[in-house]
Amino acid sequence: MISTLPGCLIFLVFTAACVVQDLRSLRIDLHIFLAMAGAELLWYPTAYLSGSSPDLRSLFAAAGAGVLLLLLSAASSGAFGEGDALFFLLLGTAAGHRLQLLILFFSVLLSGVFALLLLVLTGIRGQSAGKRRFPFLPFAAIPVFCFLLAPYF
Repeated sequence: MISTLPGCLIFLVFTAACVVQDLRSLRIDLHIFLAMAGAELLWYPTAYLSGSSPDLRSLFAAAGAGVLLLLLSAASSGAFGEGDALFFLLLGTAAGHRLQLLILFFSVLLSGVFALLLLVLTGIRGQSAGKRRFPFLPFAAIPVFCFLLAPYF
C-alpha cells in the first residue's frame, strides 16, 4: 500500500492520528484502526486488478509478526499495548514484514534511549522512576516518517 504516494500519505495521517491519541491518553481509539484496515482492504483488490499484486508471503509474515505482538501485549499485562501491536500489524500489512521489523527495531531503540534518560534524570533528582508509563507510538512515528518519506526526497 505504501509503495504509492497516496498510500504513503494515508498511512502517515493514520500514524499521526495514532500518535496524538497515544500522547493524550495512552490509548488509541479502535475506530482509527478500523478506518486504516478498511483502507488497506480497499487497496489490495485495486492493486491486484491494476497488475501490481502484493507479495503474499511478506503480507502473511507481517500479519504473523503483528499477531505475535498482540500475544506479547496480552502476556505483558499491557506493558506493550494492544494499540501498539495493532499499529504494527497494520504497518506490516501495508509496508511488508521487512520494513515492519526495521521500524519496530528503531522504535524500541528510541524508546529505550528515552527510558534510560528518564531513569538518569529521575535519579539525579532523587526520585524513583518506578513503574512510569509513557506512550510508545511517538517513538515509532519517527522511523515511520523517515522510512516512508525517504524515497520521495
